[in-house]
This record gives sequence, C-alpha cells and structure tokens, in this order.
Amino acid sequence: MFILNKFTWSSLVKNKKRSIVTLIGVILSCALICGTVILGESIQDMLVQTAVINSGNYHVLFDEVQYRNADAVLNSKHVQQPAITQQVGYSKLADSVNTYKPFLYVNAYDSQAFETFNVKVVSGRLPKNSDEVIISQHIIDNAQVEMRVGDVLALNIGQRLLDGEVLTQNHPFREEESFQQLTESREYKIVGIMARMNVEPVWAAGYTVLTALDPAQLAPDEQVRIFTRIDRPRRIYDYAPQIAEQADVSQDNIKYNDNYLRMMGISRNQRVNRALMIILSVLISLIIIASVALIFNSFAISVSERKKQFGLLKSIGATPKQIRKIVYKEAAIIGAISMPLGILGGILGIWVVLRISNNLMHNIFVAGTHLNLIVSPYVVISTILFLGLTLLISAWIPAKRAAQISPIDSIRQTEDIKLKTRRRGFGSKLVTRLFGFEADLANKSIKRNRKKYRITVFSLAISIIMFIVFSTFVNGTIATVGSVYSQSGFNIMIWGDLNYDKAQETVSVIEPSENVEQLAVARYTTIESPLAREKFNDYILETFENMIQKDGDKYLASIRLVELADADFKLFLQQQGLNEEDYFDPDNPRGIYVKKSSFVAGRVYKIPVLEIAAGDMIIEGNDQVKAQLQVGAVVTEPPFAVPPSGTSSTMIVSRAVSNQVLSAYSITDEPYRIVVQAHQPDQFENYFVNSEIGKKLRVINYESQEAMNKRMNTFIALLCYGFITIITLIGVTNIFNTINTNIMLRRREFAMLKSVGLTPRGFDKMLNFESIFYGIGAIIWAFPIGLFLASLLNSGFYDVLASPVSRFNALPWNAVLQSGVFVIALAFIITRYSIAKVKRENIIDALRSENI
Repeated sequence: MFILNKFTWSSLVKNKKRSIVTLIGVILSCALICGTVILGESIQDMLVQTAVINSGNYHVLFDEVQYRNADAVLNSKHVQQPAITQQVGYSKLADSVNTYKPFLYVNAYDSQAFETFNVKVVSGRLPKNSDEVIISQHIIDNAQVEMRVGDVLALNIGQRLLDGEVLTQNHPFREEESFQQLTESREYKIVGIMARMNVEPVWAAGYTVLTALDPAQLAPDEQVRIFTRIDRPRRIYDYAPQIAEQADVSQDNIKYNDNYLRMMGISRNQRVNRALMIILSVLISLIIIASVALIFNSFAISVSERKKQFGLLKSIGATPKQIRKIVYKEAAIIGAISMPLGILGGILGIWVVLRISNNLMHNIFVAGTHLNLIVSPYVVISTILFLGLTLLISAWIPAKRAAQISPIDSIRQTEDIKLKTRRRGFGSKLVTRLFGFEADLANKSIKRNRKKYRITVFSLAISIIMFIVFSTFVNGTIATVGSVYSQSGFNIMIWGDLNYDKAQETVSVIEPSENVEQLAVARYTTIESPLAREKFNDYILETFENMIQKDGDKYLASIRLVELADADFKLFLQQQGLNEEDYFDPDNPRGIYVKKSSFVAGRVYKIPVLEIAAGDMIIEGNDQVKAQLQVGAVVTEPPFAVPPSGTSSTMIVSRAVSNQVLSAYSITDEPYRIVVQAHQPDQFENYFVNSEIGKKLRVINYESQEAMNKRMNTFIALLCYGFITIITLIGVTNIFNTINTNIMLRRREFAMLKSVGLTPRGFDKMLNFESIFYGIGAIIWAFPIGLFLASLLNSGFYDVLASPVSRFNALPWNAVLQSGVFVIALAFIITRYSIAKVKRENIIDALRSENI
C-alpha cells in the first residue's frame, strides 16, 4: 500500500504541467462556487437590512385585533417576537411652517415594537408609560417647531375626515379635509427625541410621536395591531390565515410585509417565483456543469494518457482495486490542496468586491446598510461536500475504465484508435478538393480519435455556452437600471398638490434664478381609448400583446395626454408652423401626436406605438365616455416639457382641450408638474428644498438619479464581469488541459506522419484545420443551446421586470459572435503552443517513446 501511495505522489510530481492545470481548474471551480454563494448571501443580507429599516422587522401584521382575542395570536406556536401597537390618533401641530404636514400622529408601542421598528434615540430615552412620549427630530427640522426633552405637550387627539372617510398616514394632507376631536386635551411629557422613522411615508400628514403601550391597561374591546415574525417564513401564507381565523380577524386585515419577504425570496407572485427559479437554475446548472466538466476531463485525460502505465502495473500483479485506488488518491490529494485554496480565494475575492462596492455605492444604499461579508459554516461545508462529490464522481468513471481494460490492450493501446475500413466518401473528397490533403488528414485524425474529439468539443462548447448565458445575465441585470434623464430635455421635476394657479405662482418664484435655463408647466394624464388593430404598430402589438387589453374587437391604447401651459403650447405651434385657432377650440378638440415613444429596457427603444396620421380620431366617444380627440398633426420630436412616454402614445394638447377631454372622463384633480433645466441641478435642488415654497412640494433630480444609475451599473458590471472572468478562466483552463494533453498523446502519430514525408508546412496546415474543426464542432452544439438558455433567462428577467421587449432583439448576438471567434482563436493558439514542443522532438525518439 505504501508503494502505491508513493507511486501516486510520484506520478503527480512528474506530470507537473497536467497536475498544475488540474489544480488551477479545481481551485477556480471551488472559488466560483464558494464565492457565488457568499456573494448571494451578502447581497441578500444587505437587501434584508434595507427592508427591515424601511418597513420593520416583522413578517405579517394582524390589524384591528380585538384585545380579548390577542392571545390567539400571541400564544400561537408559529409566532415569534410579537409587537403590539395601537393607533392613538392625530393632534394639530401649532406653528408648523410645513402646511402640508400640520399634525402630530401619536402611536402607542409596547417594548417589542420599539425594537421591531428600530426606533433610534437621538437624545433622551424611550417612553416607559402612557404619559411619556418620544418625538421625531423631523418636527424640529422640517416643521421648525422648537421642542426639547422635558417639555410637556397638550394634545387634543382626533381623526382626519374627507367625505366621511377616515384618513391615515397613507393619505396626504388635503385642504378640504376636516378634523374631528375625539378626546379631551391630554398632557404628555417629552422624554426623548428620535430619528425620523422610515415607516413614515414622505407624504404623511402627521409627524410621528410614540408613547408606551401597557397591554395590562387595554380593555377587551379595544383594537390593537400585532406585528409578528413567523417561525417558518416560507409557510407564512399557510399559517397567517389560520392564526387570523383563531383570533377572529378578517382575511382583509392580514397585511404581509411583502418587501421584507420578497428580499428573503418569499413571494405570492408565482410568475416571479417561477422566473427567479429559471434564472437561478440556469446559472447554477452552468456553474456546476462547468466545474464537473473541467474536473472530469482532467481525470479522464489523465487516465487516457496513462493507460499503458496502468497496463504495466496490472501485468506485474496490481489488482483492479489497486488501480482504482491510485486514481482515487490522486483525486484526494488534488482536493486536499485545491479546496482550501479555492475557498480562501473565493472569500478573499468577494471581500475585495464588497469593499470596492461599499465605497462605490455608499450614497446609494439606505443609511445604516452596507454589504457585509457573510461566510457561514454552511457555505464552507456545502462547498467541500460538493467539490468532494464532484472529485469522487470525476475520478470514479475514469478509474473504472482503467481497472477494466486488459493489460495487453493497455500496453498495445488498441483502444486509443479504432479504424473502420470503408471507401473514401464524397465528403472526404470534397474536403480534399476544397482545402487540400492536409484538411482531409485532419478530418480523418478526428474520426480516428472520436472520444478525444468529443471531449475537446465539449470543453469548447461549455465555454461558449457559459459566455453567452452570463453575457445575457449581465445585459438583463443592467436592464433593471434604466435612465430617464438621458432621454429628457430637463433635469429637475417639481411635483405635489399643484393646481394651475399654484404652479404659475411657483414658476414666478423660481424663474428669476440665474441657475434656471428653461422651465415649463405641464399636466400628464393617462387614459385608455379603444382603437382598431390596424392603428397599432405591428411590432408593439406582438411584443406587448399579453399586456394590452381588448375591448370587444378593439384594443385599448394607453394615451398620455400632455397639457402644456398656453404660452408654451403657442410657442410649440409656431415652431411647427401650425395654426393656433385649430388647437384651442374645446368644441372641436385636436392635439398633436408624438409619433415615437421612448423606453428603456437594456437600451433605449424608439418605436412608434400607433400608426396614425393627421385627421385620425385617437379618442372616440362611446356609451360610457362622451369624449373625442382628433389628431391635428404628427411630429417626431416632443417639446421640452414632454419626457419619454414608455409604451403609451403621447398627445400634446392645450389647456382648453385638456379640460374638455378630462371632464368627460370625470378626471378633475390631476396635479400639474413643473419641469426645469438647471445649470447646476444639485444647487437648485438644495435651494428649492430649503425655500418656503419648497417645503410643500417634492423635487426629483434626474441628473442625480442618472449618476446613481451609472454607479449602480458599474457595481452590477463589476459583479457580473467578475463572474464572466472566472467562468472564462475555467473554460480556458479546461480547453488548455484538453487540447494540450491530446497533442502530447499523439506524439507518435505526428512522428509517423513526418517519417512518411509530411512537410512542416503541411503539418502546420493539418493542425490549423483540426483547430478550425474543433471550433466549428463546438459552435454547432453551443450556439443553439446557448441561445435557448439565454432565451430562458430573458423570459425570467422580463417576467420579473414586467418589461416584455422582443426576446429576439434582447439576445446577446455580440456575445455569440465574440465567443465563436474567441474559441476558434483559442483552440488555434493552444494547439500552436502545444505543438511547439512536439516540433522540437526527434522523430526517432518520439517513435521510441511509445514502445515502452
């Protein structure tokens, strides 16, 4: 046994090149598998952190629970960390400068709720009883109402009403709403100040104030809200309804923390689940196949190279079991060396990626979140088990073959080349006629060594498939980050509760600024209009057919009505050479159709949605809606105030026509927007947000978003191209190992060809054609499979993103072309490298080397 161990080690040392290539391949495979899992867990951890900060650390909310029934929730075996809250109500906030946020919103939390919603104390402490409160720092900063720890608040608790409906924090403040006081004035002592809570919507009408909830003081008929975690989150959609039924809570009052659950990989949307499963299955399967192919090929080639050696061992008494043990021990030695290095390499590589990503993306991540390096024992153990199993399987099949072959056949190598005597066919003659005798010789060599040819083609094909699929993954991932600003003529949009007069007042305030290059007021309203099929662009209808609803024999077209201020609209009409009177008559409503729409899905698409011309009716009245709108003119480029419309059709109209059409649809409260092209958008945003008028409105800085999008794309590209680099290295290693060993095993064959008169030029030509045949064979198999898998990935991406762009156009044709050229060139380069050593060898020595 000691002799066999020594022989195994000696064999690995003497075949340094093959051993090193195999080690590199296993290390790369191990690093890829380990790094993929670590990166996935790290990204998921960051997304979960973000979800917890934004929405709270709970899985499900049971709302409007009668306290007498609360025990059914609290004592459920599936419930963990239950948090009880109670909505106390609103109280008017005197002296608030923010007229759109004139209330305090009081909530009562038990001790667990403060942890569940991550209440961060800036100064002071948390309340301990129902007479104490902690207020939001946002009251001091935004409302500019001076409050300190130790002050006493006298609050008149009540509710907000609008047309009999009770309003919540999800309803923005409306001037026509009313306030109903429900309790007598009550005093609360301020014991702390907290950071603004992320669960408070930006449009909320009340600043959050928290007091302590003592469940012992609750009456049986009082209603509470219970936020809980579930012991088995993936069964939450089974458990939550059961718990609600036991607590006599209606199914409508079960509210899942969908954002948090989605980040955990739990979703009720089966379409999204199926799409994510497709994406993960394709990527993980390729990684596994690439790893198995590399390791299996290494051992298969190693055994093929040493058949004569194994035959000699068997001829002097080595048993089949001992032969198998030699191969198994080689696998064990390679695994023992490569797996620790691969795991450490994967951890180190991901650590570097995460450090770069955190520095690159620090201002994009939610405050308090970052990418942590998550290395769980599960990752290390699973990687070791997977690679160990892969090595065992990869060694088992070649070892079995080595043990089965007879000593005589191994020494004579009769299994290496099998010839079938048959007449020279038309294909062989055609190859000779077109490319010469050397090409036919290369073709015959491949036919004689079909097993080695298949192994080589398989290695090349796997590399092409992986490159195509991972390129598709990169394109699909980057497609999630679109750009609106790059297609718009403005970089700032101001929005909020703006009617026409307020919009004009706001414009009069900001227009004199030297930082403002251009601005405009517009109103954007989307309505649906049934149109005949022939009025739709064929490409749009085919691509988006599943998303376009039908109305009888017609299709519902999404029409975006863009109303420009009178002065801006008149200027646009003058630029187009159109008559003003034709477009300001509400009794004969006309608009200007923008022929091309723009939307982002990996790249910018500019495609006409509707094929209509001047004089066509784009909105025709029916029994439900008495509205009409005629196309007065068609333009290609929209004016300044019109951003990309996506897959909607844009009609530009005057204010008079807009009011006429919208009134027919009973749309009366659609707000106006102000778009601005600023010289320095960041400076304008800071100025406007801190101004008196800016406190009532919201600002979107598209240039800032564009910068964030670019950083996000850089981050995604860094991750994805890192994977492609490792995948490419694995492929190159596999191809190098396969082709190089194949060349080395054919030294005698090459020597015999030279001995019968094959010239160096003819020899080079033969090998060049072999490389081309390898590449073509790989392309024939790889392109259809790669494109099919890429199509599956696209299906998954577009189901997740709800962006049904043409699958054909979205396929990575550049990657297909690049991979084909790259693989043929790589096969050629590796062949030239491997043959250089053979060329220098003496013919007699090469012939003798196979005799012993």
